[in-house]
Amino acid sequence: MNKSCVLTVVAMICLVVMGGTARAQDPEGIVVSVPFEFIAGTKTMPAGTYKVGRISTDVRSALILSGEESSALVSPIVVDDASGVQPAALNFEQLGNRYFLSKVETPDRVYTIAVPRAMAMLVQVKDRGDALSAGTE
Repeated sequence: MNKSCVLTVVAMICLVVMGGTARAQDPEGIVVSVPFEFIAGTKTMPAGTYKVGRISTDVRSALILSGEESSALVSPIVVDDASGVQPAALNFEQLGNRYFLSKVETPDRVYTIAVPRAMAMLVQVKDRGDALSAGTE
């Protein structure tokens, strides 16, 4: 078995274990449906249904998004108390035709996620390049 296959299998096992831990420890776990492809941290996630929860009981811990096709870890930069009346939701920042996860809202907490500026700038440059090449044909 080549090295990349072994690393992939190990990474998948870690995600499955962490996903089980998040569901077991996080009372704020939520399930949300996202109808479009989006970027969580540095990973592109397909449209689908996701379970979102903390990986530990610490309210400032990383969040894991687990879907049928992929999973991602994101670290909140700000954690605020919520009013308790809002529904669970994911909020996105749109840049060009891409959506970046920017906030996770649960009934108890609001987690603000940093949108990687370098990636956002790359998307804007790529989108401009696509627009320029489309206009020159």
